[in-house]
Amino acid sequence: DTEGIEPGYEQIDIGDRVESGELFPIASGQGHEGAVTIHQAGAVLWGGRLAAGKQVEIPVDRHVHLYVAVGSGTLDPGGELATGDAVRLTDPETLTFTAGDDGAEVSIWVTA
Repeated sequence: DTEGIEPGYEQIDIGDRVESGELFPIASGQGHEGAVTIHQAGAVLWGGRLAAGKQVEIPVDRHVHLYVAVGSGTLDPGGELATGDAVRLTDPETLTFTAGDDGAEVSIWVTA
């Protein structure tokens, strides 16, 4: 969202955060500590490896894109999702994801 920025490179190790079983910011334009900085003020990429039955509240903003990379789960409101499924929502109020019997790995883009 800013013109004339010098191209850059940033790398972080997310291994410990993936193993935490919680959602965490991977890349952020909102200054989340420990996330790769992106120059898009309203965007955050969240990720998580969730154990079977783990329920998490999905961060929401104007646009949300949830992708299930591995496993399955239930999005409330929404329904059942399996490996490779994605859902895009505009202006959701609240979202909860519950990992299926084998757990789930998810990535979630949230943008203003």
